[in-house]
Amino acid sequence: IRQPVSDFCLSTFEQSFENQLLRVTFHHHNGLDGKVSRLEIRNAAAIAEAVTAEPESQDGQAAVAPAASQSPPPTLMVTVTATPSRPAFAIGMEMATVVAVIDGDTIEVQIDGERARVRYIGIDTPEIGQPYFEESDQANRSLVPVGSTVYLEKDVSQIDDFGRLLRYVYLPNETFVNGALVAMGMAFAKAYPPDTKHQEFLFDLEQQAKADQVGMWATILSTATPESEAPLISIVIDRACSQFDSPGDDNQTKEEEYVCIRNRGSASVDLTGWTIVDVAGHAYHFFDFTLSAGALVRVRTGCGTDTETDLYWCFRQSAIWNNGGDTASLYDDSNQLIAELSY
Repeated sequence: IRQPVSDFCLSTFEQSFENQLLRVTFHHHNGLDGKVSRLEIRNAAAIAEAVTAEPESQDGQAAVAPAASQSPPPTLMVTVTATPSRPAFAIGMEMATVVAVIDGDTIEVQIDGERARVRYIGIDTPEIGQPYFEESDQANRSLVPVGSTVYLEKDVSQIDDFGRLLRYVYLPNETFVNGALVAMGMAFAKAYPPDTKHQEFLFDLEQQAKADQVGMWATILSTATPESEAPLISIVIDRACSQFDSPGDDNQTKEEEYVCIRNRGSASVDLTGWTIVDVAGHAYHFFDFTLSAGALVRVRTGCGTDTETDLYWCFRQSAIWNNGGDTASLYDDSNQLIAELSY
């Protein structure tokens, strides 16, 4: 038996509600333990019937009730509709307020009164000191200004090695912030397994940004060697030259931690748009750099002034390469793996 009931409008999903027909219970979770908030909607009449004790006869035995002629409690048809406080697409996501923009792919938010740093999944933006750092940083600030509301979608991993939440970020108008930065040419699409739920979409956005030569791609592609003129590639990661364990405290001597890229070919190779990545997904992007035949270049983790033989990652948070073993992977400007070294 189904009995339609009147519509009930809650001002927000994040509250409980009860009347003679319905009991709506809001179960709150902040998502940090992998659980998400939810609404439980139950028939109030059925609840009341379940908690009513069985009558007993005078001898202590349960009384035998006469055959009931009443109909069972009606099953209520309930439609839950999103309210402006949480759009339909964001149900199940964490709602947060932006309190700081750190750089092009990292923000700090407040969730249920607690602050947390959020690293965007599936993309990477230039670091401090690299070309287009300021532009990507400003693009992120324009998308998620301090005080704005955002919705956070988790993939597989909860946090990264630095304790940052790994999330896809959305605006109330459904703008996908991660994707918007890639489409603007202000971020590289970069896979960080196992968090690859939207990676194909992000790669497609990057290809379109390249085709349109927007943002940083206007510079990168205008200086790259045309494919028809590209020399045969003989680029390797040189283990003998590389120093993955810098002297002393790695985090204090990052300028002495470096990976060497060597050109064993007979012609210069334009590395513009190429990327070197560690197993954790940290990526260094080459900007307007050509490696001469027979030459090598050291990519140093710390900060400094770029030269023909030394480039600086300027990664400020920590050392990059693990002393106990890691993998360095070199990709060209079309995301094809060129060289790889595990140690």
